[in-house]
Parts: sequence; C-alpha cells; structure tokens
Amino acid sequence: MGQGYFVLGNGGAAVQALKAIRVAGYTGELHQISDDSGRAFNPMVAPYFLAEKTGWDTCFPFGKNFIEEHQITAHYGDKVVALDADSSTITTAGGKVFNYDKCLIATGARPVIPPIPGLPESHCALPLREPQTAQNMLKSLSSASHALILGASFVGVKLAEVFLEKGIRVVLVDIASQVMPQGAHKHAAQHVEKYISSKGIDIRLGSSLSRVDDVPEGAICHFPDGTMEKVDFIAVSAGIRPNLDFIDTEQVNIARAVCTNQFMQTNKPNLYAAGDVCESFDRLSLSQQWMGTWGNACYQGRVAGMNMAGSATRYAGSIPQHVSPIFSWTYMQIGDALREGAAVKYEESGDPFSGPYKIIIYDDGVVVGANLINSSIDLAWIKKEMNKGLGLQSEVV
Repeated sequence: MGQGYFVLGNGGAAVQALKAIRVAGYTGELHQISDDSGRAFNPMVAPYFLAEKTGWDTCFPFGKNFIEEHQITAHYGDKVVALDADSSTITTAGGKVFNYDKCLIATGARPVIPPIPGLPESHCALPLREPQTAQNMLKSLSSASHALILGASFVGVKLAEVFLEKGIRVVLVDIASQVMPQGAHKHAAQHVEKYISSKGIDIRLGSSLSRVDDVPEGAICHFPDGTMEKVDFIAVSAGIRPNLDFIDTEQVNIARAVCTNQFMQTNKPNLYAAGDVCESFDRLSLSQQWMGTWGNACYQGRVAGMNMAGSATRYAGSIPQHVSPIFSWTYMQIGDALREGAAVKYEESGDPFSGPYKIIIYDDGVVVGANLINSSIDLAWIKKEMNKGLGLQSEVV
C-alpha cells in the first residue's frame, strides 16, 4: 500500500495536475515534491516582467494559497534523485523515501548551457528559467550597457527587444542560419531578421562562441574568427532539455523524453508524465513528439490529473501556437511551418514592412502550419482549416 498520489515538479503541468486530481474527486493523500522553494513560475512571462510591462506576481499564475486550498502536502527544496517504477518508490536528496499509489512525473526541463569553454562556470551567463535567474537578469539590466544573447529563439529575440529598449547594445548569436529556427519558416525569419537588425541589434547567425573569459566587470566573448566582444552579461537562450536524470531507463520507456499514451500514462500503469518532460501524441505528425510549451504542459497536466483520479480523459493532442509582439510587429506561428517533403507547398503573400504578411504551409493539400506578421485576422480561419484537415470536430489546444 502506497502513501497516496505524488506529483513530481512545480511547473504548469504539475500544478494543473494537482488541481485536476482534486476537481475530479480524489480526497486521499496528495503530495508534491520539488527542488523549488515556492510558487510555480511561468518563464514565458519573465521577458515581459524584465520589460516592466507586467508585475512580478504575474510570473506566478496559480496564486499564493494554492497548496492550502487544494490540501496538498508539499515537500519543497528537496530534489528527487531516484524513482523505482517497479517498486513504486521515490527517493529524494534529503534521504526521504516514499511509496506511491500513483505518481506523475512533471519535472519540466532545464536550460541548455552549450559546452563552450568558460561558459558553464561563468558568473555572467544567465539563463531565464527560474525566479532567481530572472531576478539576476533584472539586476544586471540596471547597470549594463552591452549584452550578448546566445540563441536567437523566440525568447532570445524578445530579450533582444527588451534589452535594446533599455539602451543596452545587443549582440544576438545563433549557430543556426536563421532567427527563430525552431518554428519560423525561413522566409518569415528573413523578414524578422531584417526588421530587428534595422532597430540596431547586431545579429550573427551561423556562428557561436569559441570561449568565454570572465573579467572583473563582465565577460569577454571570443568568436571563432578571432574577434571579441566585452559584455556585461550573457543571456543564454539556447533551448531546454527534459529533467530525466532520476528515471531508470530500464524501467520507463524514454525516447527524447518520457513516452506516454493518450491518457498520459507511461508503460507503467500507475506512473504518468506530463509537460516538458514527456513525449505525447502529436496530431500534426501522427506520431510521438516532444513539445516544450507552457500551454501544452498545462493541458497535459490536467489530463494526467483527471486520469489519476479515475476520470478517464484522453489527450487529444495540441497544435503548437506562439504569439509575440516584436517591437511594433505582431508575430504569430501555428502548427508546423518547418514541414518538409515532396507534397509540401506554401503560399506567401504581403510585405510586413508595409502591411500584413502570411506564409501558409500545406502538406498534400492540407494546412499544417503558418507564420503571420501583422495578420491577426487570418489566425482564426487558419486554425479552423488545420482542425478540419486533421478531422477534428472541435479545436484542440
């Protein structure tokens, strides 16, 4: 007999699961274990906090009294170091051992720190993932005049805007050949690159750093061509990696992340996974995929929690969507704009420098993705066409 239900983690997936477990009627012992020390933090809001467009509390979307309101026994500041799925046992760094009836792995992901000599140990390297790193970056902004952003992701581009508007000279570096390489079609990316470059951002694509040397008032960033940039800090936006170190791969099926079915169950019936730590069914590719987005993590967490509490609920799959202002532009991305293959075609129209722009991706005649700039009016019908092509009666998240 276990000690009740356990949720590992403290992000969107974990908290939505805890809420769903109670909403679905489970009244037994409910535990949460996390190496965090407080409320769940949404890192996607952090750039807007740094830009002073939202307050600090907005980064914590679930309120101050969530634990008490949902009668959860919280074990904060204690990291899970081992999970034995065969014996349903959890071990923490603090030496505690728990036996669970059901457990959800929702430990999220951590920032990728590229293995550039000097970068991992640099006191100037600041990823934007946790509350403390957000506060560290805010402190650095108050006195900085020159910053380097490593990674031209959506977050990297947004940070470049925030820093520039605070009067900081910005160098944006990515080893990829385009900005926003994880989701922007190369044509849309070219427009964004031209636009943010015109604002004064120094963009260096197809490049990385060869070495980072800390100095008393910042860091010296060395490039492979021999050039250097002395900066006050380095914002690391090079992606995320699922937190899987405590899971025995002989017991739990893992590909890029933990594999789950449409009920968010792993290969062990009493063990679930949700959020950035798992792979799940993707409607667009009809395969198991990893999707590291806040909205999808929350959706998966709700589904997992409902199923843990005995309320059978299927995860219908998500269509990835991203909306972000970039200076005075509004950039939107939905679905898979990077689709390749003989049957893939695209339609492109407009010029974002003078009006709306869109590029729509088709696979065998079916809409599978789009990038929109200043073209919000087109989002609704594109989503409708995507859902129709996927054979859905109603829109999935």
